[in-house]
Amino acid sequence: MADFKLEPIPLETIFTGQVFDSNGLPAKGARVGGVVCSNSLEPVVIVTNPEGRFLFKMLFRATVRSSSCYLDMWQRFRDFSIEEGQTFSLNFNLMKAAHKIHGTITNSQVNL
Repeated sequence: MADFKLEPIPLETIFTGQVFDSNGLPAKGARVGGVVCSNSLEPVVIVTNPEGRFLFKMLFRATVRSSSCYLDMWQRFRDFSIEEGQTFSLNFNLMKAAHKIHGTITNSQVNL
């Protein structure tokens, strides 16, 4: 006799898009991150490919706070939710940053 339990297979949840610089060109090497998933409080950062594209694959529902940066350009945070099994696409059009940050980190516990 076997004792087993059937559970549904989680559906793949995808967050994808493309990052463009302030000239409208694909931003290779841009950082897209700050993704907070429902099963983790750790942010995730990914770097865009040569076409400026990024792809996050998850196996659960996700609440996302995302931003993108590239060289001296910045995109504000965007908040949204993705249900399990959905694909969500978002493009970032970066703008020149108004300010630069200068300084030295003296404590590894500082949260930036």
